[in-house]
Order: sequence, then C-alpha cells, then structure tokens
Amino acid sequence: MNNNNNKRKQPKTIWDFLRECPLVSMICLSVIGYTLYALVGAMGGEYKLRISKDHTIFMSAMIKDDPYKTDDAPKKPEKETPATDTDADRTPVPDATSSDAPATSSDAAITDGSEPIPTTYITVPVRKARSAYYDDNDRVAQTTNYDYITVNTDYFNDAAFIGDSRIEGLHDYGTLRTKTTADFYYKDGVSIWDLMNKPMANGETVPNALASKQYKKIFLMCGVNELGSGYAKDYQAQYKKVLDQIQELQPDAVIFVMGMMHVTQSYADNSDVYNNDNVDCRNALVAEYADGQRIFYLDMNTCVCDMDGDVPMGVKSEYSNDGIHLQAQYYSLWEAYLLQHGVSDSVFTNLQNKQ
Repeated sequence: MNNNNNKRKQPKTIWDFLRECPLVSMICLSVIGYTLYALVGAMGGEYKLRISKDHTIFMSAMIKDDPYKTDDAPKKPEKETPATDTDADRTPVPDATSSDAPATSSDAAITDGSEPIPTTYITVPVRKARSAYYDDNDRVAQTTNYDYITVNTDYFNDAAFIGDSRIEGLHDYGTLRTKTTADFYYKDGVSIWDLMNKPMANGETVPNALASKQYKKIFLMCGVNELGSGYAKDYQAQYKKVLDQIQELQPDAVIFVMGMMHVTQSYADNSDVYNNDNVDCRNALVAEYADGQRIFYLDMNTCVCDMDGDVPMGVKSEYSNDGIHLQAQYYSLWEAYLLQHGVSDSVFTNLQNKQ
C-alpha cells in the first residue's frame, strides 16, 4: 500500500503536463516552428532578422514586412503666437542672405534643364544605425547642383506647398501666405504613407487639390512623423510612389523635394529613432530621385542648422523650443533660402517641351 501511495505522489514531468494540456503543447510547438522558420528565412535573405525585447525571433516570420511600424510619432506642441518687435527675450534672427548663399558659377552646374543633374553627396564617416528604422550611412545629400537665381515672392504665386506640421509652420508663421497666392496643403501628423489619401487641414485631399488646379512648382516636405515607421528603403519606395502620383496630376510642374529638416542635436542625442542620422539616411535615399529637370532636391538644413564644414548638424538650439519645429520668427530663414533657390524659366520651358 505504501509503495502505491509513493508512486501516486511522484511529481509529474513536463511531458506528462504537455500530454494533459494539448493547447499548451500546440502553442509551444507553434513558437518553436515559427522560430525555426524565421531563422531559415533570415539565413536565406528573405528579410533582415531584427531582434529586440518587442520583436522576438519568431515574430520575424509573422510580421516581416514592417516589424517596427508604429504610431509613436513626435507630437507638435501647441501653436505659439508669432513673435513681435516687443518681445524682449527674442533671440535676434541672423541675416538670412548670408547663411546660405546661392551656388555660384564656380561650383554650380549652369544649365537650362535640358540635361539631367544627378544628386551629389558629401561622404562622411560611417554613422552606425542606432535602431532598425534606418541603415548605416556615410553620405549626406546636397542641394541639386544648379545655378540658382534669386527671386522675389511673385515666383511662388503658382506654387503649392505640401507636407506635415513643418509646412504648417511655414504657412502660419511665414509671409508667403500673405504676400503670394501660393496654396498650402498640410496636416499635422501626416506621413508619406497617408499623404495622398488623408484629408489635409482644409478638408481637401492632395490628389483632389492637384487635379483641380495646375501649378508650375510643387514644394514637398514630409518624413519626420515616420522616422519610427518602416525601414528606410520602404520609406524611399513610398516617396517614389508619391512623386509619381504628383507628376501624373501635375505634368507641367517642377517638384522641389525639400530635404527633411533636422532636429536639434540635444533631441537627436536622446533618441535612437528621431535623430539626424536617421534623417540624413532617408534624405540621401529620396535625393536619388532628383534629376535637375523635373525634380530638384533642396537641403534647407543649411540655413537653420549648426554646420560642420559643409555638413548640416542639428538645428540650432535657439531656433527651436521642442527640438522638432522652428520657433515662429525663424521661418523667415527658410523663406529666405527658398528666395535664393529659384530656377529659371528655361527649366519650365524644357519640361513642357518634353511632354
């Protein structure tokens, strides 16, 4: 009798437990199976194996297309009132005309838009990616190497500005909306993924707006909200789709891709995602589409950032309160940059002749 009791009191093994709990067994086998599938897929080059506390090995096989997609985008602060001349603590705005002068004939390609101008890059020491959202990068895209002309505000009367809260700031705190008939289509929090289908602040979608009116110039800035969404190459591919759609709707317009504006250095230092290495990596990829004929790349960072030689670093700390957006009075620097980077009528003429 005692022997039988001892046998009954023996602890169950893990195998006994699994046999008695088939659901647990199925879950364990599924995890093991997906883990092996993920390892085989990664070794076969089907996708990159990105492992973190939020993204286990077996999850790679389940969500391999965009394992890091997130809605955790930087938030725009409440709108500030544009500074006035009575603001005692305002930081003086530097002379915008000297911060980023137009390219001169000594280092710029003099062209009428008849020949393509590939984007040039500055080579920098390799910047190691601090997150899965971007790649190691050793290049910084430069403004399309064109012999730009200085223009007045009338130049923007036939222009449309499209983008996120940075474009909203240019609209709200700049002078182009009052001095020109340019149209602005922006949405706080919009990304390149939903730019062409989400209603803008005025309630109109970008495709509907572009289908109803023809422009000569399209200025585009987007990207900060999706720094933590998808891989850099995915961002590049989606940007190309947006450019193609704009070109289809606006066959006679020249598109000016304005490189994504940097964040301040202190903001960048405290984020593995929302940092300037990520910005430069994505800007470099998008700048590949510029040809100096139909698409120009403009790196406006040179007018608002600290510089390391010719390489923009972080946005000057005194220019931003939140590290992401410019203070109201500094949008004048951005406007001045645009006024210094006009293209001649021959570019538009040659574009029309190619249609």
